[in-house]
Formats: sequence, C-alpha cells, structure tokens
Amino acid sequence: MKILVLLFFIFPTLAQMPQDFRDILSGSALEQYEKMMQQMQKDMEALDQIQLEEYNQFFNKNLLLQLQMFGGQRSAYSWSESESERILKFSGRLDEEAPTKIEIKDGNFEIKGTLIKETNTNGHKNISKTLLELKVSLPRDIDASRVRYENKENLFSVIFPKIGKADASTSPKKPKPLRSPLKKNSSDLTI
Repeated sequence: MKILVLLFFIFPTLAQMPQDFRDILSGSALEQYEKMMQQMQKDMEALDQIQLEEYNQFFNKNLLLQLQMFGGQRSAYSWSESESERILKFSGRLDEEAPTKIEIKDGNFEIKGTLIKETNTNGHKNISKTLLELKVSLPRDIDASRVRYENKENLFSVIFPKIGKADASTSPKKPKPLRSPLKKNSSDLTI
C-alpha cells in the first residue's frame, strides 16, 4: 500500500517537473551532453588551428626577418644560360601557401615570398624557411612577356627565353620574294 501511495505522488510530480529534469531522468540529457562536448572539442580544435596559423604568419613575417638581419643569408640566386634561355635560379622551393608577389616591370624582376629548403643531416630532415625580398635587373636580350616558372623540390627557377634565339629555333623562316613595280605598258590608260 505504501508503494502505491508513493507512485501516486511521484507521477504527478514528474508531470510538473521542468523539461530539463525529465531529460536527465530519461537519459536523453546524457546524449545531448555528449553531443555538446563533441561540438565543443571541434570548436577548440578549430580555434587552436587558427591560433597556430596566426603564430606561423607572425613568425614568418617578423621573427624570421629579424634573424636574417643578424647574419642570415638574405638571398641566394644565380643566373645560368643556354642557347635559347636565361634562367634565374633561387636556392629553395617557393612556398605557394605563403603570400607571394612576383612582378616584372621596367627591366627588373621583383619577388617577395618565402623559400623552403629541405636538407638531410645524419638521417634527420631539416627544413629552413627564408624570407625573400629581391629586385634583380634583367638582361636586355630576353623576352619578359614569355617568362615561365618551375618550382621543384629545392630549386625555384624563372626562365626567360632569349629574343630572336627561341623564334629562330622553332621554325626556319622562308625569305619573301622581292616585289617590284609593274613595268609601264603602252596599252595602259593615263588619267
């Protein structure tokens, strides 16, 4: 009898309880809590990733530039040449994910970007980043409008075709026949 009376008091009380308390007693609150914790964990990971990217950008822009000013190698480039091309070579691979600016104007080649160089020392992989801001004057015998780039593992190349050499090597040109004026004929009308 006591149990029956107790049940009469419990059921009406459950009907009057707030929805949150009913969810706790039924077990659905635990599922909601678990989903909420999973979402919070995803949000924290996204925030950590954003902060890590901001730190890397700060490091690349400021700290690395300051370290280079205290004796680091500012730029490493060299020119090479073939019969039809002049090649400007940079030591390292251009980081395509970092902000990069390449411009050719007024007979100069300007580059602002980050070079990545990977080396192996005693079986350990070393990666170094170099901020590059450089202006190089270009030779006059190149066609800067047909420049092309190659970004290989530890070498970034800027390839300029030489003027006249590339055109001559692609197809030999036939000489044009000489044109001469027509000779005067006695049957021609004169106005």
